Amino acid sequence: AISALSTVGFQVDDDHSMYNRGHIDLLPSILVRSHELVKRFANELRDRVSEFMDWNLAKYLNAAQRRRLKIRPWTRGELKAWVDAMQEERRLKGPQ
Repeated sequence: AISALSTVGFQVDDDHSMYNRGHIDLLPSILVRSHELVKRFANELRDRVSEFMDWNLAKYLNAAQRRRLKIRPWTRGELKAWVDAMQEERRLKGPQ
């Protein structure tokens, strides 16, 4: 393992340090670079999905205007319940 680390180098894991207080994770440089690349792909995918959803929502809303449909916004209670459910799910999964 030490020979491999000396060959590929190592870096401190800055992205997940908030979960592991009290110690420092050293990772092979190639793993850190792979993680950075995946994060860039994830951001690109998120942006494309958001654009696709915005386009579909705009198309739906334009059609809804012709049919006189109305989309009801969430109430404060519904939004809070949704946020609470997401936070509970994240808490149950624990730090990853």
